[in-house]
Amino acid sequence: MFCGQLKEATLIVPIEKLLEAAKQAMGRQVFKHEFTDRQALMDELVERIPAATLGEVLARIPGRKQEARKNPASAG
Repeated sequence: MFCGQLKEATLIVPIEKLLEAAKQAMGRQVFKHEFTDRQALMDELVERIPAATLGEVLARIPGRKQEARKNPASAG
C-alpha cells in the first residue's frame, strides 16, 4: 500500500540506475541535476541518435506508437 499525496513524485528505479542508463544512452556522464530539465536531455538525445533509431525506440513505448510514426522528433 502506498501512502502519500496522489501527485507526489515517487522514484521506482533507484537514481543510480537512472544515471547509468542515461550515461549509456547519451555517451557521456549525466549528472543528477540534469534530470530536472527532461526536455533538454531529450533534445540532446534526439540530436545524438539517427531519426530511424529514435522512431524504433519510441514505437516500443506503449501509447506512443502512432505519435512516433507520424513525427519521431516531436514525440517526447
